[in-house]
Amino acid sequence: MALMAALQGALVVSGYAIEMEIQALYAETIALWQSQAPRKTIQSKNALLIQIKLVFLLLCAYLCHTIIWAILITKFRVLEQALIDCQNPSVMPPEIVIIIVLECALFSMFGIVLTVQALKAMFITQITPEYTHLQWANVSTWYTVLSLSAKLILEWGFIQLLASADGASD
Repeated sequence: MALMAALQGALVVSGYAIEMEIQALYAETIALWQSQAPRKTIQSKNALLIQIKLVFLLLCAYLCHTIIWAILITKFRVLEQALIDCQNPSVMPPEIVIIIVLECALFSMFGIVLTVQALKAMFITQITPEYTHLQWANVSTWYTVLSLSAKLILEWGFIQLLASADGASD
């Protein structure tokens, strides 16, 4: 459990660090785009360094995400196999499978949204503060939709589990 908590904490912190690097890259790109020729070499090196840090942080976040979900799915498989090995007539409720699959997909989408934003920031050459603001607003909208979806699916799954348990006891 401590490993899962530590990995989740690392994932949150790396997500924040990634967002800070994206913002730094936006600022550096704006400065580079608006600057005079002599400073462009220094600013290009700064932008490259930010991009390297960004890629490293993204890879670390992918690793944390993969380990977290590998542990969760492995634990689920072990519990499912234990039911079979013990010749227990009960089966894993299908709602559990639905919850695991959908939650994994939704939490993976958070990483995809962040990755798309990072890639856009790395490859854009001309940028304005208005564009930056629009990008953050779009990402915030996606985060809101994903967060609400994850919570609603989890709530639906728990209600379905309770309903099926009540139906089985009648």
